[in-house]
Amino acid sequence: MKNIYILFKYFTPHLAGLNLGRVYINSEQYFDTVPEIAWNFYIGGYQPAQKWLKDRKGRVLDFEDIMHYQRIIKALTETDRVMGEIDGVGFMKGGEG
Repeated sequence: MKNIYILFKYFTPHLAGLNLGRVYINSEQYFDTVPEIAWNFYIGGYQPAQKWLKDRKGRVLDFEDIMHYQRIIKALTETDRVMGEIDGVGFMKGGEG
């Protein structure tokens, strides 16, 4: 079966406690264990994990496309993790220290 991107949706299957879900590229094929944070992540006004698929609607996804999408998901997940670390760094107030 060809990896044709027809539709996509996100839902949280049995791994709900881990905030992981599936991104369907057609009625039978999907990317599994996609972190919800990566799926909903915004950069500017865009959600890259969703936009990348929308831009390829109706096209055949080859092996390189699939690997690239997996790297996008990993990069978005890691970006969120690093942003959380940065947000967690306390800044000294009033020049104390």
